[in-house]
Amino acid sequence: MLCFCQGQEGHDMEYLEKSAAHTDHLFASRHSHRKACPIDYKQPEDLCPSLATIEKVAAAKIALELQYKTMLHDASPREQRRRSFERELVLQERSYAQCYVARKLWYIEESDHTRQTRALKTTSMARSREKSISIPGFEEVRVLGRGSFGTVRLIAKQLEDRSVQCYNSGGFDGNVTAQDNSMPKFYALKVLRKSGMLKNCQEGHVRAERDFLVHAESACSPWIVSLFGAFQDNTSLYLIMEFMVGGDFLGVLLREGVLHEDIAR
Repeated sequence: MLCFCQGQEGHDMEYLEKSAAHTDHLFASRHSHRKACPIDYKQPEDLCPSLATIEKVAAAKIALELQYKTMLHDASPREQRRRSFERELVLQERSYAQCYVARKLWYIEESDHTRQTRALKTTSMARSREKSISIPGFEEVRVLGRGSFGTVRLIAKQLEDRSVQCYNSGGFDGNVTAQDNSMPKFYALKVLRKSGMLKNCQEGHVRAERDFLVHAESACSPWIVSLFGAFQDNTSLYLIMEFMVGGDFLGVLLREGVLHEDIAR
């Protein structure tokens, strides 16, 4: 019985040694195959994406940001304006009939504003192939200044339109403030090159500037210039703002250096 157990144990040890040798052979063959067929891998710093790829990536980032911001936000801009309007009605202590008429007029004006915004957003596909900028009812007077990403131009209104309704190219995210005949005659047109902003990762700053001007316009702040429209074409972004005589604050700082207290006031 003892001899039988010793023979069985020796057979098991021989089987284990053969299995280990077979495993080592398989591992060695796979390892040698990996050495013979290396993977051509490029480091991230060796990649040089094209301008079109950079624009698509930036557009995807902005689209996702706006989508989640809309989903997580408590109320839409239209709802916020409605709440502000209702608060004004409560403070004015109007009668029920007066409130009804005021609400009806507000909904008509809000519908006109939404319709104009939609028209601004849908003009890009129809006129995106045109190379030069052409704003109906406006003409360029002169260049006010030049910056690292574009220029600021003085434009004049030719026609007595009710509002800025149609541009050469598409809406810049759609939230454009609708204006009426109280708009001034001259405007400052800020032209920003897309290529320069994308290469320097400044698209977020431009969007923040535009959003700030839109919110300031809705708040009727007397200390911030008004934004009348924003649109874009294949190469540039355009912001139509209120023209302020002597409003080049950067030029004043470059000329004066340090402003005295009376001038700052």
